[in-house]
Amino acid sequence: IRNKDIVGAKKAAGTHLEGGFEGINELVEKYNEYDNAFYLGNDDNPYFALIKAKNKSITSCAIHEDTKIIAGKAFMGCLELKDVIVSESIIIGNGAFAGCPYLDYDMDFDSFIKAEKGEYVQVQGVVTSISSKSEGANYNYLYLQDLDGEGGYYIYSIADGIDPVEDLGIKLGMTVYVYGIKEIYNGVHEVKDATVIVTDTAEKEIEFIDITDRALSADGVEDMDLINYQGCWVTIKGVKITGQDFDYYMWSIGNVDSYTRLAQSSGLSDEVLKALADGHTAHTGYSADVKGIVKVYGGRFYLVPLGDDAFVYGELID
Repeated sequence: IRNKDIVGAKKAAGTHLEGGFEGINELVEKYNEYDNAFYLGNDDNPYFALIKAKNKSITSCAIHEDTKIIAGKAFMGCLELKDVIVSESIIIGNGAFAGCPYLDYDMDFDSFIKAEKGEYVQVQGVVTSISSKSEGANYNYLYLQDLDGEGGYYIYSIADGIDPVEDLGIKLGMTVYVYGIKEIYNGVHEVKDATVIVTDTAEKEIEFIDITDRALSADGVEDMDLINYQGCWVTIKGVKITGQDFDYYMWSIGNVDSYTRLAQSSGLSDEVLKALADGHTAHTGYSADVKGIVKVYGGRFYLVPLGDDAFVYGELID
């Protein structure tokens, strides 16, 4: 199954139903079976609509040649499904293949952003930040970095109260597959009610993404070209250190006036935080390269430091 066969396909009426199908006239009330799926149709075409998989453990499904529609959630959660051939003419419902990690159906970042609120989405990424109740946090959530470095995914609620550390053993640098419901809050694109599956337990070194060009062309801290990197580890080169305001260590580049928030860092010692604060204060007016993880508050972009190299200073700017 290919990404282009599904992403952007128009939705069929009533495809959110798991056990039935609305919007189709003259459907019989009993299922017809073909290969590993159940169908509804009429005398002329008993296989008009594929409603659901026979069970969640199927590994393949040959879709009947007369099928016109695949219902929403039809194959959701079929974790072992590896082989499906879908005609480009078939209408595919919302979330029809959500939770099928072996299929080439995880969205690229652009498709994720274009997905509408309430649609089922599925993505893969490298874990860049973890919040776990088992480790004292108030909420369970994850930040992921897109595998192609095009943006970040905020997995802000995990289904069934699953704890990412205690229940899934997730660590920074692991690769995970996620499917859930698209949410948009204050312009930020998120995933809620998510199911998370670890696809690679290797704890890869997380690469910093250089978003200097994006920052230079952005209209400000509310520009989506910056906000869409939420949760990513980034570097921005050639900023100007502009001053301090309590815990806000400010800098600017182009039309972007932002800051690095030291107090929100985790894992950095008091000694490192003091050195960062003192260094920033001593270099007001200097150029610098800044590093950190992208956070968003009130629809505005800023950074949180990840190490003692959060600021690398250059020369004094006239």
